[in-house]
Amino acid sequence: MRKLLIIATFLSLAVVGQSIAESQPPTPSLRISNKHDQSISKTDKEQTCISAETLRVPTNKIIAEQQKTETTEKSSDRWTIILTVCLIFVGIAQAVIYWTQLVHFRRTDRAYVRVSSGPPGINLREDAIPEPHAQVHSDLRIQNYGETPAHITDIVIKTCIKETDVSLPNPPDYSTNTKFPSHAFLVRGENIFKKFNDELLSEDDVAGIKSMKNTLYLYGYVDYTDAFGNRHRGGFGYRYYPPYDDEKAYNDNMPFPKRNNLVFIMQDGYNYDQERTQDESNN
Repeated sequence: MRKLLIIATFLSLAVVGQSIAESQPPTPSLRISNKHDQSISKTDKEQTCISAETLRVPTNKIIAEQQKTETTEKSSDRWTIILTVCLIFVGIAQAVIYWTQLVHFRRTDRAYVRVSSGPPGINLREDAIPEPHAQVHSDLRIQNYGETPAHITDIVIKTCIKETDVSLPNPPDYSTNTKFPSHAFLVRGENIFKKFNDELLSEDDVAGIKSMKNTLYLYGYVDYTDAFGNRHRGGFGYRYYPPYDDEKAYNDNMPFPKRNNLVFIMQDGYNYDQERTQDESNN
């Protein structure tokens, strides 16, 4: 801009000087030959062309510099937009990564509560008074196998007897009065024991179970809330296997008192861990 002002000032001075020169009367001079006049006229024209060309060169240079500057600014703006868009995509990618890590952490490091049985599993306590009968007794261990604490809210335990070749219902039938509200708080690796005694069994029931004509099942679930506030239900299911109560099958390397006569129910729907819906049990 400063260069343009200087050039405009010079042009103005040149125009003013030319006007002054034209307003002055011609100076008397000697008559020169036509040839000499033509030479002088030719020299004036060359000087005029040189002056115009001299002025034109800086102007073109300035215009070229301005165009170069505008091109540079446009290129800079374009790169700024590109970098901004790239930063937006990087931010979105980081947010997705953080969210994925959070979901993975909640899955891998949350509480996992399982119900298992201590030895001997199920104990059929038989008694002949007042009449031959037996009672199902079991010591159940409720343990947190996860990485974060769990708050136990409910424990449901149920037994049933089915003919060996008859499958259990799926989903399980949890309608029972054997429900134990709980307020236990289990940290990682901690456990509690729940003693369970069920209804009396008749002598015929016990005979059918021991002959494996019928099968005795022990199943249920434990409701708990993890450290992230998510509500879970861990189902468990076992069946009684009488041959494991044969003391002759054990030796010193495998002591009889440490046996466990319960095996997993292989049927779907009985051993699981899943989130509870809003209408399932207490919070």
